[in-house]
Amino acid sequence: MSSRIVIGKHGVLTCVSSSDHVEKVYLRKGASQNHGVQRIIEQSKERRILVQWLEPSTFDYRFKGDHQGVACIAHALTQFSIADAIQEQPSVILMLDHIQ
Repeated sequence: MSSRIVIGKHGVLTCVSSSDHVEKVYLRKGASQNHGVQRIIEQSKERRILVQWLEPSTFDYRFKGDHQGVACIAHALTQFSIADAIQEQPSVILMLDHIQ
C-alpha cells in the first residue's frame, strides 16, 4: 500500500471528500480557520478521520511547500464498507488488520 502526502486546502478537501483512504489530517495551530478549513474538519469528522493539530514549527518541518496550514496522508486503497458487503453478498469475506 503506497501512501502520499497531500498539502493545501483544495487537495486535502478533495481527499477527505472522496473514497480515498485518508490516514490522518494535519492542521497547523494558528492557521486561519476559514470556510475551507471548516469543511475539511467537518468532512473528516463525518468519515471518522483523525484530525491532529501541530505546532507551527513541527508542521512546517514535516510539510514543505505552500501547505496553507493543511496536510493529510492518503493511501492508494479502496475501502469496502459493511454496507457494500451486504449489498454485494460475496461468498467469502477476509478481513485483516495491522498486517506487516
